Amino acid sequence: MSINVNIFYLYFIVGPISLNKSLWSSFFNVKKVSVILKKELPEDIYYWKVTAFDGEHYTDGFNTKNIFTVKKGTPLPQEISVNLTLTKDRSPYLGSKKTIIKNGATLTINAGVEIHFEQDATIECSGNLYAIGTKKDPIIFKPKNSASEWDYIYFHEPAETAYLKNVIFIDGTINSKRTSLTLENSSILIDKKFM
Repeated sequence: MSINVNIFYLYFIVGPISLNKSLWSSFFNVKKVSVILKKELPEDIYYWKVTAFDGEHYTDGFNTKNIFTVKKGTPLPQEISVNLTLTKDRSPYLGSKKTIIKNGATLTINAGVEIHFEQDATIECSGNLYAIGTKKDPIIFKPKNSASEWDYIYFHEPAETAYLKNVIFIDGTINSKRTSLTLENSSILIDKKFM
């Protein structure tokens, strides 16, 4: 004799953890392995868990290691005309359609910074760019979740120095014309970008 039982899964988000009072909860439907949030979560740290329900009994899959952080990101300026440093604590940075680094300006990107780009976004550099990551904390240039690719970083002829160490480019490229371009321990990973 076989018994057919429908099992439903509930996805819980509990947080923000920083609140000392009662924890906030929301219920969401799980579709396959994706979760669709029906509202935007504010920046904070959250726990998540999945609960199985067979119509009579609940079974929790909760674990204190199921933590995620919501960060909205910091807009990357569209024009950089004075020296600017991007820091990990303000990361990720959000690149719009075009960011221009003007002649005489230097953009310094610290280890651990991520820049998430809109579809087909670019950085055009006539100044200097220093992106110095570490093996443990590389710098990552990648498309936003809603984009399949970003376009490129281009160093124009007046650009003096482009030094990139421990940098990962995901679905974007780098080009230069008569610029001192140094790439050290860096990689370009192309998956969705049309070449």
